[in-house]
Amino acid sequence: KPSLVIEAMKLKPGMAVADLGSGSGYFTRRFVEAVTETGMVYAMDVEQEMLAYVKESIGHMHIPFTTEFILAQPDNPKLPMESVDLLFLCNVYHHLENRTTYFSNVKSALKVGGRIAIIDFYHDDRSGNVGFPKRHLIPRETVVAELTQAGYKLNREHTFLPRQYFLEFVPAAP
Repeated sequence: KPSLVIEAMKLKPGMAVADLGSGSGYFTRRFVEAVTETGMVYAMDVEQEMLAYVKESIGHMHIPFTTEFILAQPDNPKLPMESVDLLFLCNVYHHLENRTTYFSNVKSALKVGGRIAIIDFYHDDRSGNVGFPKRHLIPRETVVAELTQAGYKLNREHTFLPRQYFLEFVPAAP
């Protein structure tokens, strides 16, 4: 339900969105449309080939856009300070290591009012067949605990995805 996901995040032209683990660009292309050329989309992946694919696919959309393609390190997304309104992860959280440290470090990239949106598969029967062992999946409660420990608070939870949780976090007040 990608259009519902985009709608739920209330993206507007001029916003800056970082697509962490952009992969094939499934959401990256939708972010480009949502924030228009007045906004900024950071497509971030640890594989250069995926970034090249995303860049080419956005070019085929034949619309003006402002996008940066970042070859991220597994422990560092390499985002500029106070650069993003939204850091987005879809089916990526379970790939990250040292998540509490990672998200504690990424806080500096968020603009004032910035947030993190995490969509990932439930670790139980709700997710159905995900094509890989479910032991790799992270329970929703663990995500909330780790982000809380990293200095965030759960701000919103969307429940319209039957196989995945969809959580939005904001930095906790100091």
